[in-house]
Amino acid sequence: MAAGTGRVMADLMSGRQPDISLQGLGVERYQPGNFSVGSVA
Repeated sequence: MAAGTGRVMADLMSGRQPDISLQGLGVERYQPGNFSVGSVA
């Protein structure tokens, strides 16, 4: 994952479109009460 993160960051910083979709990967997924990703029942 670290290499992928580095590539995405390099793409964003140079103005290129990353090869993967970043939808759902923002900080908003860590807000309190948002347990739809990776939660354990």
